[in-house]
Amino acid sequence: MHRKEFRPTSTPCVAEFPFCPRQRLFGGAPILSDHWSSSCPADMKVLAPVVANVASKSAFVSCVDGISAMCVAGMLLLVGAEPGKKSNSARILNARVMEITKAKIAESKAKGTPLDREFLAAQRPMTLLKAGMPVYNDDRWMFTPILLFALCAYWACDLAATYGAAVTVICFLLNFLAYDLYSGILHLCLDHPENIDVPIMGQPCLEFQWHHHIPEDIVVKGLFEACADLNLVGCLLLSIQYFGVSGMGADKLVLGCAGMKAMIAQFGQYSHRASHTRLADRAPFAKWCQNQGLMITVKDHHKHHTAPHDTEFCLIGVCNPIMNRLIKFMPPYENNKFYLGLFAAWSFLDMVLICRVVRTLAPNAI
Repeated sequence: MHRKEFRPTSTPCVAEFPFCPRQRLFGGAPILSDHWSSSCPADMKVLAPVVANVASKSAFVSCVDGISAMCVAGMLLLVGAEPGKKSNSARILNARVMEITKAKIAESKAKGTPLDREFLAAQRPMTLLKAGMPVYNDDRWMFTPILLFALCAYWACDLAATYGAAVTVICFLLNFLAYDLYSGILHLCLDHPENIDVPIMGQPCLEFQWHHHIPEDIVVKGLFEACADLNLVGCLLLSIQYFGVSGMGADKLVLGCAGMKAMIAQFGQYSHRASHTRLADRAPFAKWCQNQGLMITVKDHHKHHTAPHDTEFCLIGVCNPIMNRLIKFMPPYENNKFYLGLFAAWSFLDMVLICRVVRTLAPNAI
């Protein structure tokens, strides 16, 4: 399936746009060259040292008690992550966007071919309702993923204390599989060129589609910064589950499942990032998960980054066989409205369906 061509009436030239601040709750996504690259290009290796370096980590953990310090240090060692943003990452990535766009415009003029929508969008400033420059932003609230994770962990523990280990395991397995398939549907929608023109949704779509041109962008960012991409959608969906589906928190099963889904979503970001990380820089935990089939491998994710980008959409990868069969039955670029509708329905009804299955399998969870 090839992406639909969009032929502009004229070929605009690249303009220099001020990198205006973006609404902080909006998340971002990657941008990369068409060829697969397991390492960053030379101009990306000038990144300034990580803001939260080892010294700042030590300063942070010294503020908490010894047990908390060991937990934090152990987690960072396990996942191989740097808490915080990498300085100048947005500036460097946006410079790459401008460089690639200029090259594509020259190629378009020489060959007489139309520009894809992501290159057209990269030539206009971003507004609240229209996607544009800057594609990358590093002003997200990175404390939000930490607060959301803590809240969701509390909900999940409350579920375990209320319903027991068996129900907790069932909920986790259902949410793990459901989220991976959900991430594939969302990824497919964000990758569709026409959705760049959808208000509000267009900016995340633009970022995801640039990720095919700059695949290393998610590695240029820190892990917590990548998790902050989920700030807006995470806060929105968790609010719906709390105030609506769970009846202001009265249904602990719904809250616990929603918390598990949100934490698994952050694990999905970790999985996606690890699939773009060089082997030498990949954490032992990530390597183990990839070897056990619990995270998507570099080889499998490379298939998605090969044109026409119509396979291997799931970010964790366990449900890619199911997703790939669905794509063969309903080609993604010819059935955009179907997948948008499926994504919307899944976003609002998934906890209702999952909890109904759990209560069918475990009547004591009623």
